[in-house]
Amino acid sequence: MWVQRCQKIFFFRPYQAFCALLTLIVLVLMVCFVISNYLHLMSLTKRCEWNGLEDTQQPLLMSTWKARHQKHLIGRHQFDPKLHQAIRTQVLIPPSDHSIPGVGYEIRIPADSDPSLGQRQLMQKLFKNKRNGFFIECGALDGIEGSNTLYMERHLGWTGLLIEADQIAVPDLVGTNRQSWMVPNCLSVSPQVSEVTFGTKYNYGRILHTEAGKTDNSMFSCNHHTVICYPIYAILAAVNQTKVDYFSLDVEGFELDILKTIPFDQVEITALSVEFTYIGNDAASGTLHELEIFMADKGYKLRAKVLNGKNYANDYIYVKNGFNEDVHLEDVVTDM
Repeated sequence: MWVQRCQKIFFFRPYQAFCALLTLIVLVLMVCFVISNYLHLMSLTKRCEWNGLEDTQQPLLMSTWKARHQKHLIGRHQFDPKLHQAIRTQVLIPPSDHSIPGVGYEIRIPADSDPSLGQRQLMQKLFKNKRNGFFIECGALDGIEGSNTLYMERHLGWTGLLIEADQIAVPDLVGTNRQSWMVPNCLSVSPQVSEVTFGTKYNYGRILHTEAGKTDNSMFSCNHHTVICYPIYAILAAVNQTKVDYFSLDVEGFELDILKTIPFDQVEITALSVEFTYIGNDAASGTLHELEIFMADKGYKLRAKVLNGKNYANDYIYVKNGFNEDVHLEDVVTDM
């Protein structure tokens, strides 16, 4: 009886039979894909266990998983509207909503503390205590330690983009409930989306290898992972923002590479703090002299420096020509 029924289905309902067979094939392929990804993730776990990867570093595995599912964006140009939409829906982590009862900052330092090493006080002075400004902080770490923007967000209502590629730091960054967009990726050193090898070493994460072949092997074994990098213009377009008051750029040597990707005729940036300690070293391109020429060519003036004896922060403070030139900025020197 059952055999006769199957024969009737296949001989008298060929279209339905074909659809059923096609559905079965698709389901089998989907199961195989899920199993393949699971086995790959388990192999990563085992490989890192053999290399002594601690439990606190398990976010590296999720980063590798995430990078695999963003690979289809590699090569997309920063002006591509489809890329902007993809960043908006697949990459950005929205600001914490403090209007929800029980939701607020999860920060271990007093409310009036300033974790920056002088950048915040220079910016607050430069902008004359401006409220509701917009910032970019690339190298945001956990959103607290050494943050150049936390104080202005908490006390002056600023908001912006917090960019951090170190996947060990990202969970802490999200957990602070900052009222700014978060980007758990790196900034691209080209106008296209790229893939890099990123070295993870808390407070010193950096790009180890780029698609262009620039390499730095200074990081220790296994503490590196694949990260997808997005052009800063594309990220700004994703949040519909073309005016930036303050851009804090700290990427351990690739600052000039990133700055060269910015279409300054389409993005208005008033002030920048650019770490210069590692510019010109190993994998990164450019020299300090080239940085000075580039910024001058784009219409910026070096107004101050932040200097630290332990190299925690050595920043040039660049300001757009003509902006609040009546404000005198002095160098900030610390040894903490």
